[in-house]
Amino acid sequence: MKRIDQRKNDILKMLSTKENLRIEELVGTLNVSEATVRRTLSELEKDGKVIRTHGGVQLFTRRSHDYLFDNKFSKNLEQKRAIGLHASKMVNSNEVIFLDSGTTVYVMAEYLTRRLEAEQIRGIRVVTNSIAIAENLGTLCEVIILGGRVRPRRRDISGPIVEKNIQMFRANKAFIGTDGITIRDGLMTTDEYTSKIDEEMTNRSDQVILLADSSKFNTPSFVSYAGIESIDIIVTDSRIKNEVIRAYQKFNIQILLAPVEDEPPHNDENNIHSS
Repeated sequence: MKRIDQRKNDILKMLSTKENLRIEELVGTLNVSEATVRRTLSELEKDGKVIRTHGGVQLFTRRSHDYLFDNKFSKNLEQKRAIGLHASKMVNSNEVIFLDSGTTVYVMAEYLTRRLEAEQIRGIRVVTNSIAIAENLGTLCEVIILGGRVRPRRRDISGPIVEKNIQMFRANKAFIGTDGITIRDGLMTTDEYTSKIDEEMTNRSDQVILLADSSKFNTPSFVSYAGIESIDIIVTDSRIKNEVIRAYQKFNIQILLAPVEDEPPHNDENNIHSS
């Protein structure tokens, strides 16, 4: 058996007992260079066996059947509305913005329609893979919807064609959601296709703005796609704990707190402030 085939088998065997493997862990265990590990992971990804994450690797599994847009939309809706309203005010006239297909970003897009209808902003361009967002904004501003495979349950478009198309564009701001965020693993999602699109959005934007309700913090998910150093601003709700704010501010991330309706504001020292 060729050495690379043996390494592939060793990695897959390790992944059968451990959900996520870090690059440095594989370098030490396999006793090979980092470049060799990355080449092997690239081969496994081409084989459809693994999905490469930020700084590591996970087994490829199809979990899209677990997701339904309408069910996800209704979860933590108060917090999403507070975050979406706050984030919508961060868009300026004549900007190009990326909007991913997450439900919190969708709520932001709903508030953005109101600003456009009131002519508070003009001339924006939206690049998105969200069918739902394109339907909302398409008659009010220029919307470029990225081509690819339609996923009705997610109301989005995904796949390699989307990932290739997005490389044609650059944005002033990217507004992205997440299914979980930790300091060690960064931004995470339940879906490997979404992770690839969000990774491209973060890489091709001047400013990355994460929209995440307080339940997402220090909650791991399936696929990690960007380190927390990739984030410029986090918009979250006022129910987030002070110690969580302080932990993330150590990484020079600006934290903006959106007050949840019928809730007293967070401590003044932490409400909408940066590290």
